Amino acid sequence: MDQGLRRKFDRITDILWAGGVTNPITYIEQISYLIYLKLLDEEESTRELQGRLGAGGGVRLFPAQAERFRWSKWRFKSGNELRDFVRDEVFPYMASLVKDEPQVADYFRNAVLEIVDPNVLKQVVDELDSIDFRQLGPDIKGDIFEYLLTHLGQSALNGQFRTPRQIRAFMVEMVDPDLGDTVYDPACGTAGFLIDVVDHILARYSEEPEEVPIYGEVWLEKRGQTLDKAKEEIPKLQTYKKGPGEKIPDWNLLEASIYGTDVSRQMMRISMMNLVLHGIRRARLKLGNILSEMSGLTEDDLNRRYRV
Repeated sequence: MDQGLRRKFDRITDILWAGGVTNPITYIEQISYLIYLKLLDEEESTRELQGRLGAGGGVRLFPAQAERFRWSKWRFKSGNELRDFVRDEVFPYMASLVKDEPQVADYFRNAVLEIVDPNVLKQVVDELDSIDFRQLGPDIKGDIFEYLLTHLGQSALNGQFRTPRQIRAFMVEMVDPDLGDTVYDPACGTAGFLIDVVDHILARYSEEPEEVPIYGEVWLEKRGQTLDKAKEEIPKLQTYKKGPGEKIPDWNLLEASIYGTDVSRQMMRISMMNLVLHGIRRARLKLGNILSEMSGLTEDDLNRRYRV
C-alpha cells in the first residue's frame, strides 16, 4: 500500500472525525458500506464488458430499472439529495437482493447511514470515487482495510478486543492450515484470524511468497530499512509470508472453507468487508452467539465439524 493511498484514507477518517463520526468502529463500518457500493459498481462494469464481448457476464446486479442505485449514477449528487438517496433508496435496494445476491442483502440488512452531514458524505464519496479498486490486487485492498483497522488499536469500544497479529500469526503457523481445510472462528470480530489463515494458504500456493515483518510494511517504511537490515538489528524479529496464491487450483474451495460467527452485526459487516477486500467474496459468516442457547445458529451449524 503506497503513501498516496494511505494519505487518502487518512483524509477520509479525518473528514469523518471532524464531521462527528468519532467512534472508530462506526466510521470503519460507514467506510465499508461505501467501499462495498463502489466495488459492486465496478463489478457491474466488468459484467457489462463481458456481456458485450460475448463472454456472458452473469446476472446483472443493477438491471435497467435499478440502474439509478449504482455508485456511478448517484456519485454526482450532493447536499441533502445525496444523503437522502443513499440512506433511503440505495441501502434498502441492496438489502432487498435476498434472492439474487443474498450476501449483499445480508450485508446491508438493517444498515444505517450514520454520516448525517451531507457535506461530509460528499467529501468521502469523492475521495473513494478517485480509487479504481479493480486496478488493485487483493493484497493491496487487504492492506487498505488492515490499515483502517489499526484505528481500533489493541482494544475498542463495547468489549471488542483485537488479538495482536503476533499471536495470530504464531497460532496459524502452529496449526499450518492447507487448502481444503475447513476453518472456523466462533468470535471472528474483524476476521483477523481468518485473514491470517487465508494469507498462510495463499503464500503456500505462491511461486514467490514475500516475507513481511509482523508489524507490517509501514513499520519498515517508518524505520527507513529493508527487511534484512531490520533482522540484523532485531535478530528475533517475527515475520510471516504473503503471496498472490496464483497456484491455487480451486479458489471456490478456499472460499467455501472459511467460516465465522460473531455476536455483533457491526463487527460482522467489518469482517465481511475485510474478507471481500482480501479476495474472499463467499466466506460463510453468520451473526450468532455461540455462548447462548438461543444462538441464532442452525442444527447444521452446531453439528458441523472443522479442521481448524
